[in-house]
Amino acid sequence: MSILARKELVVDYGSTHIKGALVESSPLGGRRILRLETLPIVSLRTDGDNQAEEYEYNLVRFVQSFFPEEESFLLNLPMDRVYVRDIRVPVVTAKQIDEVMPFEVEPLLPVSLENAEVIGQPWAIGEESSNVITFTAQHKDLQRTVLPILRGTASVQMLSVDCVGLAGASTLIPAEVSQDKMVGQIDIGGSYTIVNFVKNGTLVFTRRIAVGGVHITDVVAETLGLDISTAEDKKIELDIDLAEDTEKTERSESYYRRHRIDKKTLTKLHKKIREVLDDLVQEVERSVLSLPAQEDPVVWYLSGGGSLMRGTAEFLSTRLDSPVRNYPVQLSPSQKEISRFMTAIGTLEHHKEKQASRFDFLATPFGTLLRRRDFTLKAMSTPILFASIGLIVLLASFLSGIVLDRRQIRQYRDQLELIARDLPPDVKSAGDYLEAAEKLCKERLQYRKNQTGSARVLDVLRELTNRTPGPTEAPFSLKSFRFQEGKVDFEAEVGNFGDVSKVKDALAASNSFTRIDVQPGNLMPNQKVRIAVRLQVKEQAGGSSGGCR
Repeated sequence: MSILARKELVVDYGSTHIKGALVESSPLGGRRILRLETLPIVSLRTDGDNQAEEYEYNLVRFVQSFFPEEESFLLNLPMDRVYVRDIRVPVVTAKQIDEVMPFEVEPLLPVSLENAEVIGQPWAIGEESSNVITFTAQHKDLQRTVLPILRGTASVQMLSVDCVGLAGASTLIPAEVSQDKMVGQIDIGGSYTIVNFVKNGTLVFTRRIAVGGVHITDVVAETLGLDISTAEDKKIELDIDLAEDTEKTERSESYYRRHRIDKKTLTKLHKKIREVLDDLVQEVERSVLSLPAQEDPVVWYLSGGGSLMRGTAEFLSTRLDSPVRNYPVQLSPSQKEISRFMTAIGTLEHHKEKQASRFDFLATPFGTLLRRRDFTLKAMSTPILFASIGLIVLLASFLSGIVLDRRQIRQYRDQLELIARDLPPDVKSAGDYLEAAEKLCKERLQYRKNQTGSARVLDVLRELTNRTPGPTEAPFSLKSFRFQEGKVDFEAEVGNFGDVSKVKDALAASNSFTRIDVQPGNLMPNQKVRIAVRLQVKEQAGGSSGGCR
C-alpha cells in the first residue's frame, strides 16, 4: 500500500444484513476494493422499541468482527428514516435552489425543520423553474446513525441515503447504454425494494416498495411448514429457477429425495414466489407512472440479496417488457454475490463527486456538529495563513538583524583602526591595548578642554552622580537635565522635604560648581517631592577621564 493511500469503509446497513466494502484510495484518484463482508442483523426487539440500541449493537459487532482497525467511514441513512419529496421550485440557479428549497419542502413534511435537516439536488433546470429531489431527516436519526462510530477514535466522512448510494452505481454502466437516457434500478433487499430512476448519473425519482427477500422466505416457510430460520436456508438449498417452467422441467428423483419435497409442492412454491415478484412488478410499474420525467427507462439494472435467486432477471424482464440486467462489475471470480454490495459500491462512486454535488447530511449546519477528527487543509486554512505570515516576519527580522549586526561590526572595526593608528607600536597584549587606548582617550579629552576652556557634559553628569545621595541615603530620581553655556538646570524627585537639604549640602561640597540654587516644589501624587536645581559650573572643572570608562 502506498504511504499516501487512504482507506475508507462503506457500511450499508440493510434490513436483514449489514454489508461493508473496504476501499483504498490513492492520491492520484485511483480506487481499489480490498474486501467485501456481510453479516446478518441480530434482532434485539424483545420488549418495546429499542431500534437505536439494536442499530448500535449490530454496527459495532460488524466493525469489530471484520474491520476493527478502520477509522474512516462512509454511512447511509435507510429510506425508512428519511422523507423523500419531489418539488418544483421557481428558480433556475443552484444557489437560489439551496435558499428556497427548505421553504418549499417544509409544508410537505410531518416534522418541523427546527429539528430536521434538508438536502437536495436539481435533476432538471428549465428556463423558469427547476425539478428537485429532496431528503429530510430528523436530528435524532442523524445523531443515532453516526454516534456508534464517533464513540471511538474514528470519523465519518459522509452521511448520505441508501437510495443515493444505489444511484451512484449507475456510473458503472457503459456510456453507450445510459448516455442521455433514463435508466431504472431495482435493488431487492431483505424487507423492502428500492426503485431508482437515474439519468446521466443524476437521481430523478426514487421509491421504497415494501416487498423483499423476507416475503419469499415467508412463502417458503408457509408452504413447507418450516420456521423462518430454516426456511431461509431452504430457499437457498432448493436452487429454484424463476425463469423455468416447472410444468415442463424435469428434476431428478435424488433432488426430490434430498430436499424432501415432491413435484407438486415444488410447483406450488414456485408459483407463490412468482406471485410475490408479480406484486413487486406492479409497484414498479406504478412507480414508472409516477415518474415526473416524460420518458420510461430503456433498461433496468438489478441488485440486492433478494435478486440472487436464479432466473430473477429473466422473470422481471418478461413482466416489465424491458431488458433487466446485472451490473457489469466483476471484482474477482470468487465474489459471486457482488449484487449484495451494489449500494456500498455505488456509495463509493457518489463520494467521488464534488462536495457541492453530493447528498451529504454532514454538509448541513447540524451535520457539521457531528463531524469529529476531520482534519482538512480547508478547515486549517486560517491558522496556516497566520502561521505562514508569522514565519515570514520572523525570517525577515532575523535577516535584517544579521545585516544590522554586520554594519555595526564594520563601524567598530573602523573605529578600532583609527585608534590603532595612534597607538605605540610596542603594544602586544589585550591589557596593554586597553590601557594605551584609555590613556590616548584621556589625552584627547584634556586637549579638547584646554582648547575650549569649559567642562564637557559627561564631566558634569559624572560630578552630579558622585555628589547626589545614593539609594541608601535618600531616594533621588533625575527627571530632566539641561547643560548650556556653563549652566546646569535639572529637576529631580526626592523622598520628602527633609531630603532637599541633603541634596543641597551634597552639591555644595563639590568644587565644580560656584552657585547652587535648589527650589523645592509641591508634594507629588506618589508622595515624593519635586525639586528644581540650577548650578553654575566653574571654568575648566571636571575630571579628564569622564568619557573614557
